[in-house]
Amino acid sequence: MTEKEINEIADNIIAGLTSYIDRDSNEIIAIPDIDEFSDTYEVWADQIKEIKENYDRYIVIEKMDSGDSFKVMERFIEYVSNGALREKLLTALAKRKPFSYFKFEIDNSGSFRQKWFDFQKEQVVKWVKDQLELDNLQ
Repeated sequence: MTEKEINEIADNIIAGLTSYIDRDSNEIIAIPDIDEFSDTYEVWADQIKEIKENYDRYIVIEKMDSGDSFKVMERFIEYVSNGALREKLLTALAKRKPFSYFKFEIDNSGSFRQKWFDFQKEQVVKWVKDQLELDNLQ
């Protein structure tokens, strides 16, 4: 897979989509989790049908589970140089809905917001590469 394709898959994951990679052509089909987006199912009907009919032809790269996503947020905090923001982010992760609170703090962190997006993308790209290695596709 090319870096461009890997980045496309990472972008899909960040957007909450699952990527299906055709083993022969490396074509990528990205669709949302049907349970989360059942109201837009019809938009994705053709892609879902193709995948169901030819499932063995595809490698599935799902979005990160919540544990992996949480670890990415923890790793980011290690790189935050602003002590006040670091404390806010640590507090956010300790709360009942850590993802929501972390997002709120990041969205209100000024220049650190872009640093988060860059860091998150880098981490997801690494994660995609690891998944591809497991399938011997990289």
